[in-house]
Amino acid sequence: MKRNLATGLLTAVCVLMFVCLSVVSVSEQEYYVDSMELTVYRDGLVQVAQAMTVNETYPAITVSLLASAVENVIVVDENNLILDYEIMGSNMTVYALGARKVVIEYDTVSLTRKEAGVWTLAFSTPYNLTILLPGESTIIYLNQVPTAISTIDNTTVLQLFPGQWEISYVLPIIPPSPSPTPPTPSPSPSPPPGTATVTGTVEDAKTGLPVAGATVECNGYQTSTGSDGTYSLSVTGGAYLVTVRMNGYETKTVSVDASEEKMYTVDFSITPIESPSPPPKPLIPIPLEYLVPIILVAVVGGFFLLRRRRPPSAERILKEHLELRKEDRDVIRFITERGGRVLEAEIREEFPDLPRTTVWRLLKRLEKMDMVTVKKIGLQNQIELKK
Repeated sequence: MKRNLATGLLTAVCVLMFVCLSVVSVSEQEYYVDSMELTVYRDGLVQVAQAMTVNETYPAITVSLLASAVENVIVVDENNLILDYEIMGSNMTVYALGARKVVIEYDTVSLTRKEAGVWTLAFSTPYNLTILLPGESTIIYLNQVPTAISTIDNTTVLQLFPGQWEISYVLPIIPPSPSPTPPTPSPSPSPPPGTATVTGTVEDAKTGLPVAGATVECNGYQTSTGSDGTYSLSVTGGAYLVTVRMNGYETKTVSVDASEEKMYTVDFSITPIESPSPPPKPLIPIPLEYLVPIILVAVVGGFFLLRRRRPPSAERILKEHLELRKEDRDVIRFITERGGRVLEAEIREEFPDLPRTTVWRLLKRLEKMDMVTVKKIGLQNQIELKK
């Protein structure tokens, strides 16, 4: 009886120790992966977004990346504050410093390859993840059966479990937009029988250049001059007054006797109207004892105003930050050309090849380097260079 009781107590103690060790091991785990999403673009770029719940007691955590060659990396906590990190090979050390949630985003082109028009996405993952393939892509090979396959707005979505994956797909060919067909000029109507034709040119009397767009009237018949200053009118036989009118020019009228059925040539040389110069305003004399202080105040005020409003120099900024990437330098030059202050929408419009998320990461990176300030203006972000 005593032996059975001792055996039971020993078994209970062992079970209790196992449970305690399990709880300790779970509580000491660095992080849990809440979600992981891969967005694949048509050019083979893959954007990775990984959200995690982090053990607050760890000042740093080590995360395995899907590739060693990554760019446009950004790491933020639950308050959207940027966290520091270091990358060694395919491992990233994130200095969480008490954060409860961590989101890692990065871009990579090393997960995809293209051969004979077929794209292949290949990688190894220790996590469950979701893949969004490019729009209207067609899967032609899978090395394993995924957990689920669905389609959202012509985008194929795959749910995958941990393991080695290889997915091949093809993309539809987007034909180039056809060039607009130039309009076919309508043929000039032939003059009716028994009419005469009046043609000629209209030129500027001062420059001798042709005047386009001038209105030529001939007793109810009207036309306008072309780009070379020529015009043509068909009239019934008789005597006519041909008048030329053009804004900014004097109106000119010439008589012509078109009694015969033939072509008459009437050239015009019209004179531009010069606006009278306004009379000069009389000068108000300023006493000399007032003139010197006024000049001094103007010079000093202009000096300080120029110093205050001096726009930031892109070259000075770029020389001080040689570590900047090419896209960073292009954006800084663009902001400088706009006076040092632009909206984020203007940057996206100026650089349409940069994805929206890439622009956001770029600006956050420049803000972290204390080179720009990002200020919310209504529903938009205003980006301003720091001088």
